[in-house]
Amino acid sequence: MVEEEIDKPKVDGTIESILSTLKSTITNTQAKQFHVSYTAGQNCGSEGKDAAIYVEDFQVSDPVILGGNATISAKVHANREVKSLSLMVIRLEKEGVGEIPCTGNIGSCNYTNPCQLVQKVPCPKVVLQQKWNCRCPIQPRTLSLPPSTYELPTVPLPAFLVNGKYTAKVQLFEEGHEIFCYKVAVMVKEK
Repeated sequence: MVEEEIDKPKVDGTIESILSTLKSTITNTQAKQFHVSYTAGQNCGSEGKDAAIYVEDFQVSDPVILGGNATISAKVHANREVKSLSLMVIRLEKEGVGEIPCTGNIGSCNYTNPCQLVQKVPCPKVVLQQKWNCRCPIQPRTLSLPPSTYELPTVPLPAFLVNGKYTAKVQLFEEGHEIFCYKVAVMVKEK
């Protein structure tokens, strides 16, 4: 297999040069498609099934193609009322590389006041049909999402992030107390 040669600017160590190199790398991978295979998922909170929010089941079509469609189903329990969320923490790591820093809201990022963030996102029809509007407060209930198909965005990936195993951990906090933790493992391959 012949690898595609990409003109790479010389990196001289300055911030401007490093950012230019990263921008060039991202631009050169934007048109490519990536397969994402969901390999595993598990709750990771210390309270187990008694956590305020607990995922009983989560299924994703395999493979998922970024920029294509994915079929997702889930069963999630809200075991108690959650009035507000103070913080959402996402940690993304690539095997052999380590933690991916937060850049342009992609990578290992912290989001304060996630309840306010979701106000800007339309709630999927399948969730609305179960009498939840994707807004805070979260009332105690079990949300059973039947297999539903969603269009996924195309995410530009720098070349060094392609082809590898990733783990992502999502945590939600209410007033400093962890109420949800879920960890997934995926494989990413260039199509």
